[in-house]
Amino acid sequence: MGQVTNVILCHWELDEHAVVAELNLALMRGDESGRFVVPPAEGRWYGGTKALTTSLLIGAFNHLNLTTLRAAIEAKQWRAPDYVQLFVKGHEDDKFRDVPLTIAGSVGDA
Repeated sequence: MGQVTNVILCHWELDEHAVVAELNLALMRGDESGRFVVPPAEGRWYGGTKALTTSLLIGAFNHLNLTTLRAAIEAKQWRAPDYVQLFVKGHEDDKFRDVPLTIAGSVGDA
């Protein structure tokens, strides 16, 4: 039986493909079931009349090891670490929760 965890990751990176590749590599090392994909650049996959002003990665993972995902997010050098947010909704949860992140540095820190 599956244990699905829904994930929303908000960030401000310019190269979304690099973010997805880096996080997916960490998930593969952790033997996770699933991966992130880059939302389509053309057309909208969301509602509303305006373009989103943040980047979102959304996924549904079976038997996700949240510690593995969180460690990968915290280890990455983000351009704007203060804008990185992780929300998860576990299989038995009624709503999403904000997962606190501790990101050590940003791109450009020496």
